[in-house]
Amino acid sequence: MLTRRQLMFASVAGVVLGCDRRTSGSGPVAGADSGEGDSGGATDDTGEEDSGLPEQASFDELLDFLHATAVDFGGGLSNHGPMGLEALVTLDREDRLVDWLDDYVGSLHEDQDLDLLTQVEVLLSDMESDGPEAVLAREVAALADGWLAAGWHGPLRAAHAVRSLLRADTPSRRRELAFGLAYWARDHRTLPGVPGSDAVAGCTADDVLAMVPLVAEEDRTGGLITESLAPVDELEGFGEAVACLDLDAEPVADAIHRLCVAAASALLTKGEGDIILLHVLTGSSALRLMLPWLPDETAREALGYAVQVAAAAISAVGVRPELTEADGPSAEELLATAGAAEDVHAIKLGEAILRELDHADSDLLRGASTVW
Repeated sequence: MLTRRQLMFASVAGVVLGCDRRTSGSGPVAGADSGEGDSGGATDDTGEEDSGLPEQASFDELLDFLHATAVDFGGGLSNHGPMGLEALVTLDREDRLVDWLDDYVGSLHEDQDLDLLTQVEVLLSDMESDGPEAVLAREVAALADGWLAAGWHGPLRAAHAVRSLLRADTPSRRRELAFGLAYWARDHRTLPGVPGSDAVAGCTADDVLAMVPLVAEEDRTGGLITESLAPVDELEGFGEAVACLDLDAEPVADAIHRLCVAAASALLTKGEGDIILLHVLTGSSALRLMLPWLPDETAREALGYAVQVAAAAISAVGVRPELTEADGPSAEELLATAGAAEDVHAIKLGEAILRELDHADSDLLRGASTVW
């Protein structure tokens, strides 16, 4: 008998199963801890549960598999499967896709948000008529002020999908972009202030991060990323600091790099892996992946909101970027390490750092790869 996960793969691959995958599932996929003991899935000859993934599958086929799972799980954790796969492709490790996903997928759930799935279909229809580039530009213009959506993972998932589409425009990759944008819209989350609304000439992201007030230690909440940043909503002076940003101070591509270097400095200043500061780096660099399809005005507005969320993270964690130099691996060493990593954040962080090193070298970026 096929396991539930095998049936899921068969359904998205069009092999068996006549049911509509746009309907809600009933719980965790086989291999996930459902809280009810044994999940009842088939086991292989080692006694371990069979994931249902084939020994070989293309990137697009694995995306189809993941589109039958929810965008989040475990009370608000984001499904990193599509982003991890796309990062591995970028790291030239397509040979690892099935094995890596086989290990990762056990945490995911079939339960789907039907409203989100409806929005996915709307976005796909729009892409059919207008093209994915136009849909991305429209949606980013509408959603950029919620760059924090799902703890950066709305923009991140959309950004990785854009890069995959730049490689090849396929139905699976369009669907992945639709999932990213729908997720971004569903979990849209704004912060105080409007970046650049009271701009001070020459005020860069570095200046904003230096002036933004810090959340008092006793007011820090912990929890998920969006929960941890919640105290910023009531933080006096935060919106005013963000408003000072000069969105015309430097080219957007350079400003993204500056923001990522600041995130690397903050990670190194703290001296230990911090999931929020890690996402300042990956979530800010995500904008770079979208730039080929964004009008300049939209890109600049999105940059402002990326700086705003980075500033909120610095405030919430209570650590400013203070280090100015660091030791770290070479780009070649980082490519090998990130490509061989099991942890999805190590894969994504390493790939994002390499992306930024392609723009300009930075020992702080290379050093930051060692703290996770």
